[in-house]
Amino acid sequence: MPIGDVDELISLIYQGPLEAQPWQGFLQALRRRLNCEVAAMTIRPNGKGIAEVFTWDSDRILDDAWREQHLDGVLRRLRNRDPLGNALTRSGSLYTLDEVLPRKELVKSEFYRTLMKPYGIEYQLGMCFCEPSGWKCNIGVINGPDGHNFGDEEKTLFRSFHPHLERALELYARLTLNESEKRIFEDTLDRLTIGTSSMGGVMSSAPIGWRNPSPGSVAAYLSRMTGSSCVRATMTAGSTS
Repeated sequence: MPIGDVDELISLIYQGPLEAQPWQGFLQALRRRLNCEVAAMTIRPNGKGIAEVFTWDSDRILDDAWREQHLDGVLRRLRNRDPLGNALTRSGSLYTLDEVLPRKELVKSEFYRTLMKPYGIEYQLGMCFCEPSGWKCNIGVINGPDGHNFGDEEKTLFRSFHPHLERALELYARLTLNESEKRIFEDTLDRLTIGTSSMGGVMSSAPIGWRNPSPGSVAAYLSRMTGSSCVRATMTAGSTS
C-alpha cells in the first residue's frame, strides 16, 4: 500500500473533528481507497445531553430525506440485533461479518431480512475505537452482493490508523464538551442579565476576549457575578442532563 495514501488518510483523520459533519472527508477517502460502496462511522458520547453522530459516505445516490425516513429508522430499531456492531465491544475490536456470524445463521436473522437484504448489504468490516473519557466510535465499510468481501489487507489498513482515530476522537470530545459548556455559560448569563435588569440592577458582561472559557472558569465567573456557590453544581448538572 503506497505510503502517500496512508498519509492522506491520517491527515484527514485529524481534520475530522473540525468538519461540519465529523470525518466526512476521511470516510470519502477511505471508501475510495478500498473501492467499496459505503464507509460509515457512529460516534456515541459518554453521557446524556449530547446527541449521537452518524456520518457516512456512499457511492449510492440516496436522498437525505428518504434516508432519514426509511434507512435511519430501520437502523435505530434493529441496532441491538446488529451482529457485527454487538461484537465491537472494546477499542481495537476488528472483525468482518463472516467472522462474527456464519452466513447460514445470518440469513435467518431479522437483521438480515429487514435491513441487509433489502438495502443490498452483503459484506462488512468494522472496528471500534474509544477515548479516555468514555466516548466510543464504530467505523465500518460495506459492500453489496456484487462487491468484494474484506480480509487481511483491509484489516491491516484499519489497524494502522486505529491509534490516530483514538487521538482524534479525544480531540473531538474535548471540542464538543467545551462548546457545550460555552452554550451553558451564554444561556445562563442571558438569564441572569434579564433577571438583574428586571430588578433595576446592572450586570457587567463577561471579560473581553473570553471566547473559549476553560473548564471550571464558567462556573467560577458566574459564582463571582451572583455571589452564589450553587452555580457550579447547576452547571455540572446541566452539562450532563
